[in-house]
Amino acid sequence: NGVPTITVKAIIASGTCGITVDTEAKSIIVQDGAVLSVDESITLTIQDNIQVLGSGQFIVNNNASILQNNASAVNVGNITYSRDAMPMRQFEFTYWGSPVAGQVLNVFSPLTLSDKFYSYNANVGVNNWVIENQNNVMTPGKGYAIRAPQGYTSTPQVFSGQFVGTPNNGNVSANVVAFNPMLLNYNLLANPYPSA
Repeated sequence: NGVPTITVKAIIASGTCGITVDTEAKSIIVQDGAVLSVDESITLTIQDNIQVLGSGQFIVNNNASILQNNASAVNVGNITYSRDAMPMRQFEFTYWGSPVAGQVLNVFSPLTLSDKFYSYNANVGVNNWVIENQNNVMTPGKGYAIRAPQGYTSTPQVFSGQFVGTPNNGNVSANVVAFNPMLLNYNLLANPYPSA
């Protein structure tokens, strides 16, 4: 029924809809069984919320972004948010943060060894990397260092990660430790939203 705008909802009732240009919508509703896909490097600006119902799918491809204007809008249902790391070799790490709620570390990178998920503790008494339990849910706003999957070699490979969960929205608070130039106790934070 026409092109959505910042004041007109986008309802994907059935079939597959691909967004190939920057687009605005008042809200997004993906009905049971329908598929919405946002192409690489495209920005989808939404005034209010996202609803993915039943077996509906909302796929956000690498380097695409979702921008939500209303910080109070409550999202419903899961999206699949793809992100490619820069090419990695064996034993190399990439910094990650989850743009969705409920993402488990080892579900995101199942072939990474269980003791190779880290966060950084900037507290004066620690000021070091700490191992994260591989079964931990990623906290919005918190950064994680995740090693390349086991089996990578000296030849660089792209790791294509998929975050699956309800997209984060609204204000996200993160505890930080005051920087001490003598200790160089940096905090590792992450963008908690599904944007580039």
